[in-house]
Amino acid sequence: DVVVAHELVFVHLGKTAGSSITCMLDPSIHHSGYGNSQCSNDNKFLPSAISQHVVERVHLKPAPINTYDNFLITVRNPLDRIVSWFYYLHPSFPPAKSNRHKLGCDNFKVFSCWDNIQSLSEEGLDSSHNYAANGKIIDYFRNS
Repeated sequence: DVVVAHELVFVHLGKTAGSSITCMLDPSIHHSGYGNSQCSNDNKFLPSAISQHVVERVHLKPAPINTYDNFLITVRNPLDRIVSWFYYLHPSFPPAKSNRHKLGCDNFKVFSCWDNIQSLSEEGLDSSHNYAANGKIIDYFRNS
């Protein structure tokens, strides 16, 4: 048997299945916190025993550590998370980007330099390219 605290806060970390988990929670939780998980009304997921204890979802803001003691947090392999982020925000790949995401894409030159994660991994850190010289690759990604 799994012992579950009476009140849990779901901390939605980007690209760690947070939207999928949010859609398995009570519908009143779907739009809590920042961001819309775009849960459909024909939800194919059935609530779990744990989901019945989630009272709040936080996303893109600090967790309420002074209010609650118990948190549900998902994690993911960092490399898988980066690959997921790259393809999620890259303007050439679905899904259609919201205005918020389009603005975020405009802040990074990475998408105009590399068409896919393979070219980024093979060419992105090659010291023969100007954007990798002197360890300034992060500066290159940001608009100047």
